[in-house]
Amino acid sequence: MLLPIPADAVPGSLAVTLKAYPSPLADLLAGVDSILQEPHGCFEQTSATNYPNTMALEYLKINRLANPQTTRRAKSLLDKGYQKLVSFECSKLGYEWFGSDPGHEALSAFGLLQFNDMSRIMKVDSVMIARTREWLMERRDGQGGFERNPRHLHTWSVKQKIVNAYILWAITESDAASGNPQRSATELIKELNQLKQEADNSNDPYLIGLTAASMLNVGRETDGKLLLDKLAELQKPDGMLDGIATVTSSGGISKSVETTAIGMLAWSKLPGANSEAYQNAAQWLVKNRTGNGGFGSTQATVLALKALVEYSKTATADGAGETLYVKSDGEVIGKVKLPEEIKNGSVVEIAGLGRLLKPGQTSIELVAENVTRLPFSVEVLYHSDKPSSSPACPVQLTTEFENIADGKVESGSTLHVKSVLTNKTDQGLPMTVATIGLPGGVEARVEQLDELRDAGVFDFYEIRPREVICYWRTITPDEKKIIEFDVSAEVPGKYTGPASRAYLYYTAEQKFWAKPLAVEISK
Repeated sequence: MLLPIPADAVPGSLAVTLKAYPSPLADLLAGVDSILQEPHGCFEQTSATNYPNTMALEYLKINRLANPQTTRRAKSLLDKGYQKLVSFECSKLGYEWFGSDPGHEALSAFGLLQFNDMSRIMKVDSVMIARTREWLMERRDGQGGFERNPRHLHTWSVKQKIVNAYILWAITESDAASGNPQRSATELIKELNQLKQEADNSNDPYLIGLTAASMLNVGRETDGKLLLDKLAELQKPDGMLDGIATVTSSGGISKSVETTAIGMLAWSKLPGANSEAYQNAAQWLVKNRTGNGGFGSTQATVLALKALVEYSKTATADGAGETLYVKSDGEVIGKVKLPEEIKNGSVVEIAGLGRLLKPGQTSIELVAENVTRLPFSVEVLYHSDKPSSSPACPVQLTTEFENIADGKVESGSTLHVKSVLTNKTDQGLPMTVATIGLPGGVEARVEQLDELRDAGVFDFYEIRPREVICYWRTITPDEKKIIEFDVSAEVPGKYTGPASRAYLYYTAEQKFWAKPLAVEISK
């Protein structure tokens, strides 16, 4: 495989680490770690951290494995995450990214799915689950679909049939998991029939996968099998399913991961059917894992992990005790022994490869005898003043200190930060994030950021070390968002902050990077 190491990497900063995942549990834990590296301000981000932990504990339970360290960690995160999740319930019911009325139908469906899964390994408020399902049922429009709040027109998919399919999949999946699949079959027969008709007339693998899964959830095996066959015909030669539109309005690799994972989850419901397509999809997912262990956006990562864990129930594991070698130009540059008990969740790691590699297109090879399946990722870290922006990113960002000409200020001074986020397109955009990097030695004023949020300058914000992260549910065509706030110069020294960046939340791999802010603070 080729490692795209940029030529402008700061000398001595290159760090390359190989991570291999011998078991589904290792997959899950790596997925959690990747998500923890992202902002965590909204319902879905909290969900995306909780969901892999839910799956990890369920995996341990099903396989009767003892892993005290993993269990303690997962339960601790689950308890904290659950309390935060329920705080996002809207006063008029349903869930929304930041807990503001009105509730969002598709996001609430995602929550319903998750809460039902969580209830199998921890105590979850059953009354809350029931009222969330009831709220979704009340959102039916009487025409075979679901109503949508006008405020959410451009948040997640603008295609109503995709929204309908996602909500139906979540409800039927939850009912089936709770042991009552006939409840959906009876109460949602009109909606299911309408969905089947939409899928029959569509060539969108995402819509077809959701529909097939829903049909099989309610026992309509004949309808489901026909759709699974259609899905297999739409699969690319490399195993990918390329959706036309997803419920999150995602793009890039995240859209492909979401679609392929949905297809796998549908195929898993009818064992033996389309087995070759199922295996090819699993292989494609494994190959398209990112270096930090995730699969793109949080929604993509959750769906991919859910699909791979389901796949692991039928896939064989091998390689216990074998040695994994990493080679470059034919020479061994690293090796590690795989654990004897591969189900224990251990992530195998070889660090320090960066000092043996050079910037540019570098090729490495992985070799392990008697191993047929071993998911892995390669993390490439390096320092750069400003990473290259993705030309596909539809937004751009500028950030500057407005009131200092030479970059020098005295301790106790106030600096004015001005950032401008611009939608470069004539299309409305879904959830958008701007991370404003701040130099060390300065401190943002929380009360001022609260005022900006309350005034609608942004919908939500959170503060991390040396960063202010702003969220918008939607951005209108050609719109500019101007964010201005003050920071106080506190600690003398010379500082350069991390590069600021902007991106669509559901296409996080496509980022626009802005020049970092710098300041010199004197006593």
